[in-house]
Amino acid sequence: MTEFTVFCLLGSLAFNVIGIQHKFFPSKKYKWWIGVMFPSAHTSVETWREANSFIAFPSFVAGCLFLIISFLPEIFPELKFLNFRTAGFLILMTSIVLIFITDRHLKRNFDEHGNRKY
Repeated sequence: MTEFTVFCLLGSLAFNVIGIQHKFFPSKKYKWWIGVMFPSAHTSVETWREANSFIAFPSFVAGCLFLIISFLPEIFPELKFLNFRTAGFLILMTSIVLIFITDRHLKRNFDEHGNRKY
């Protein structure tokens, strides 16, 4: 088992735990230190809840994708660029993409004051 496989499996576990936690065990009360932590999610309680419920599915999908790609070095051992740096870069980029798609979702559905657009 290569270091790429180990790091991707850890990333898969982390993204899946985040997705499952936000979907099935959401926080009952608004807490600024729990959940999605960017400014557009904290404009109101409704935006905070929407951001936390929206990020569950993309996080779970990202975790499943990391589970699949974690075994690439086992299938294709000639790919030498698959190391822990590549896995770390992929995990970082996936986190940034999750933030951007959640922020875009919030901006489509809420105005700058946290009121839902209808």
